[in-house]
Amino acid sequence: MELLFTGNVKGIQASSGSGLSVTSQGNGWFVLRGTDPLGAGQSAVVQMRFSRTGSGDRPGQCTVNGNACTIG
Repeated sequence: MELLFTGNVKGIQASSGSGLSVTSQGNGWFVLRGTDPLGAGQSAVVQMRFSRTGSGDRPGQCTVNGNACTIG
């Protein structure tokens, strides 16, 4: 999953039951990778904690494997 934050997010800590890593690509882009693949039709719950200056922690863009996704 790739998330683009156009606001004040400076860092993300994420956790998931299936394991997760987060890397920063700079300029507001963060990449979240699972340590185990999800099968077709499976889902995962990801909890995120943001470090930011000011307000705004909703991503302006979200993609999973290059396809647009929705943040609920």
